[in-house]
Amino acid sequence: MNDERRMVEAAMSGDTQTVRLYLDKGVDINYAIWNRNSALQAACRRSRLDTVKFLLSCGADVNNVTGERWSNQPTALILAAEEGQLEIVKLLLSHGADVNFTDRWRYSALLSAAAKGHVACQEILIENGANVDQTGVDDASALHCVTGEELTMKDADPYRISPQDSLRLCRSLLRAGANPNTGDGSGRGTPVHVAARGDHVDLTRLLLEAGADMNAVDSQGKKPVDVAPKESATRDLLLSPSPLTLCQLCRLVVRKSLGKERLHTIDRLKIPTAHKTFLQFD
Repeated sequence: MNDERRMVEAAMSGDTQTVRLYLDKGVDINYAIWNRNSALQAACRRSRLDTVKFLLSCGADVNNVTGERWSNQPTALILAAEEGQLEIVKLLLSHGADVNFTDRWRYSALLSAAAKGHVACQEILIENGANVDQTGVDDASALHCVTGEELTMKDADPYRISPQDSLRLCRSLLRAGANPNTGDGSGRGTPVHVAARGDHVDLTRLLLEAGADMNAVDSQGKKPVDVAPKESATRDLLLSPSPLTLCQLCRLVVRKSLGKERLHTIDRLKIPTAHKTFLQFD
């Protein structure tokens, strides 16, 4: 075993002192071993906050993906977001991590956090400019990931998000301007298709209030109502939807007028707090 591999494995186990010894010997801080992890990536993958702090203080490349042959591997930020390590995510962002870098599956840090149901990580990534409409090679956007129990490229356990967290994640994405109609015509369909398949009536209702098209079709020409379980609450909702109220229609108009880039200014509008809350789907 060479020194580079020993250093990466020390970082993976959180042995900061050993990492320091190898750096003092001249080992390249950004070297990646056979599994394509540098010391920083390994420390993020195993949630070693102190080691991450040390490596960044020593000049580790926060956006390193190690060579052309291994391009589009997950960055340290993507790995930390997957693991739900909020403090590490904040630290990497403060050191210039590219919030919208995508890996070989076209998953960004935000999409990776959403796929694992990490609410706090998703919110801090959005605050730092993450693209809320990024889609992976599996046609999944963040809204797809949080509205159902369907497998994605980053998730081996489809039952990882509680109904309460699903609503929080969905509201967070919609508040930031995520498109509820993304995936129209794809194999996965729109987020409403995903919510309908899982019989998530509250999520389906929220998406419809946010302007989702209940008549959108997937690649097989099926609408959300066609994929909802028979005799389910979601199917009943889609068969007899209530029209949007005047307030809900006004919310869509105001948000569209502001545009996605200015939605964050809603808090600064000179209107009652209750109106601001309503405009932000809270």
